[in-house]
Amino acid sequence: MNYYYIGVNGRTTENVRVRGGHVIKAKSKKDALRIREKHGISNPRFAKGHLNIICRKLNPSDTGDKNLIKSRKAGLDGNIWYEDENGILQIET
Repeated sequence: MNYYYIGVNGRTTENVRVRGGHVIKAKSKKDALRIREKHGISNPRFAKGHLNIICRKLNPSDTGDKNLIKSRKAGLDGNIWYEDENGILQIET
């Protein structure tokens, strides 16, 4: 399993930029995006219309990525999401 950072940018009806970002643990980038879509993870509040979605694999040996994973595991600034064997959304601790 790998960690993926999924960032979503959009705009409100008043054309204000909104953003969201989460870490998802998944087998592949495709699987991470599927989990995001299925469970509605990282949809910015009040966003309307087209969303710009980025998905990048986190590198656990990179200091910045390692710190992000560590802080999310601690529940700081968000969580790490994954699906269990039954397809139920869980939080990694």
